[in-house]
Amino acid sequence: MPDKELRRGIQYYLKGEPEMAIECLDRYLEQSKDIDGQAHFYKGLAYYDISEFAESISNFKEAISINPLFAQYYYRLGIAYARMFQHEEAIQALKKSLELNNNNNRAKFILGTIYFEIGEFEKGILYFKEITNKNKQHTAARYYYALSLYYTGDVKSAIQILEEIIEINQNYFDAYTKLIEFLIKAEDIDNAMEIAIKGLDKGYKNTDTFIKIIEGCCRLKQMDKIETFINEISRYENLSLEFNKIIEVLNDIKKIKKEVGYAS
Repeated sequence: MPDKELRRGIQYYLKGEPEMAIECLDRYLEQSKDIDGQAHFYKGLAYYDISEFAESISNFKEAISINPLFAQYYYRLGIAYARMFQHEEAIQALKKSLELNNNNNRAKFILGTIYFEIGEFEKGILYFKEITNKNKQHTAARYYYALSLYYTGDVKSAIQILEEIIEINQNYFDAYTKLIEFLIKAEDIDNAMEIAIKGLDKGYKNTDTFIKIIEGCCRLKQMDKIETFINEISRYENLSLEFNKIIEVLNDIKKIKKEVGYAS
């Protein structure tokens, strides 16, 4: 029976065996008509899982031609287009999926990140704001919301949101990195150091970020704060390799200071 191959194909896909799924679904399509787009949809999913994105797109489009009112078909088409860096096509597909089902926050999040990637931050903000207004715990959306606000010039709001993210999820280390970076650019070295130490308590070990704090102290001629920071981070035994690199950089800075003679 042709339907048996369809069921087997779906089962293979759900079990994580995309190649077997494709074989069964091909046999089904040879023997029977895909009346609701389901066979092509699952073929599209299977091809996506093996990174055959062009084939994935082709099958999702075929599923849509059969059933143009199923939001999930457009949603998965949009994701496949995004993997091919075909941003305009991805945006159109995801927007269509939201026309049919506006409750898909995942589609909104992906749309927002696509706009972020192509530099259209204001458009991305609309989606991130909508998601976070409904779900304060969606830290990934809040993170991109903060970055988008920063790149549109709203530094204060970006810093505030990143601080809120760390309060919600103290292990969201990307938020620590960006928050410290933004605080240094805002010339708020004290808070940058405080966040770095807070992160260290949670296992955050980003040597480059710590060095940026030291460089920020130098740039702002606040050399006295470096010693305080070094003394704080030297207490962490799990930071030995990173600490040695920081000390090397600090010694270089001291050497340059001595040779050039800039004020502390």
